Amino acid sequence: MVKKVMAVFMAVILCLGVVLLPASAVGFDSSYNLPADKKVAYKVELDKATYEAGDTVTVSIDMYVADEYQLNSGTVTIASSSAVIDQSVNTPSVVKATASSSALSDSFWNPIQSTTWGWQPSAIVTRIEKGNTAEENQYYDQYLKFGLVRQTIGNGTHPNSDDRTQGLPASEINADEGAMWTFQFKLRDDIPAGTKISFAITQGCFSTNPQSTGMKYQTSPGTSPASTAFASNTYDGTAAVATATVGTPAPAGPAVTKTQAEVKMTLNEEKTAVDYAAAPFQFRVISSISEDDWNTYFNGDGSNIESVGFVAYKGDGAFDMETAKSVAMGGSAADYQAAKTDYIQKVGGQPANFGARIDFTARENVKDVTYIAFVQYDTDQYAFYDASFDADLNSNYDDIVSRYAEFIAG
Repeated sequence: MVKKVMAVFMAVILCLGVVLLPASAVGFDSSYNLPADKKVAYKVELDKATYEAGDTVTVSIDMYVADEYQLNSGTVTIASSSAVIDQSVNTPSVVKATASSSALSDSFWNPIQSTTWGWQPSAIVTRIEKGNTAEENQYYDQYLKFGLVRQTIGNGTHPNSDDRTQGLPASEINADEGAMWTFQFKLRDDIPAGTKISFAITQGCFSTNPQSTGMKYQTSPGTSPASTAFASNTYDGTAAVATATVGTPAPAGPAVTKTQAEVKMTLNEEKTAVDYAAAPFQFRVISSISEDDWNTYFNGDGSNIESVGFVAYKGDGAFDMETAKSVAMGGSAADYQAAKTDYIQKVGGQPANFGARIDFTARENVKDVTYIAFVQYDTDQYAFYDASFDADLNSNYDDIVSRYAEFIAG
């Protein structure tokens, strides 16, 4: 068991920032840009990350189109696995009854509740599979298709609806927030926990002839009613896959977070350089465990903690997270060093903190480091930082020594 004591450490704090990225809403967000060689993109999303067997899954699909185009008609085909979706339960009419389309979609195309839906026959599935990746064919084996047909003249509310030389402008599609189409499937009742749930518009859906998923665009907007399909290689399906799992996920486990990184050294009499003969140049990382996690995972007293510390990479190549974790677990790797401590600082109601250090015994040994902290508990369980941090000890060596001299001078 790790001891818990109060400790004071004189140090210079190395300030390192963390960037947090906001989660995106349903559909393409305003930051999305089409790749240079693509004209149309699709995005598939699910309403939850986990489901229970027999649950209902809501699938959302959105579309993004290069600004210069106006769309005419099209089709959408969504792939699924027969291991999780039973066609006899999710018949086209049943799924269609759950479907909805955006106001923009309905202003130009027939509502998808009234369009044609159908599970694709084996001959079409075979064509799709020829264009799929091997990974797609390992999972997906059934495909449900629905059509996008222009409103009959007089029924559409979009300004371009009755003008057959005009289409639905890409600029309006891209500006429309949220999903363009949604519908639901019922999962099988006998799916084992841990089963992967996935829906996608696969690569083969774009490459079939005619396209199983594809759009036609007006070739001469305002002049001619002629339209043609986008080339199969101009579709971006990168975001056209959504995945979840069956069963309640295992607890995330305790979180280990960085508090600060510090250096300590002994300077020469002139306070201009490190006196390595007197003491090493020390780099220390302080990490914390929240009060909630301390009580939930560590018995409120740390009695099940085996070790704590951090792993530093001092090499010239790229840092590898998995290698660092293996070193924390007792392995070894060139240029990776594990530093452990016997002390955890814990005050009632406050996070638990622990610090560990590595030493550099000569100037030429000081390296820039990348590091993660760890906690070993319940014998063989580990918790780590979610991401690594950098400390430019060598690159900023002169500045660090100078700042330390100013710090101890008061």
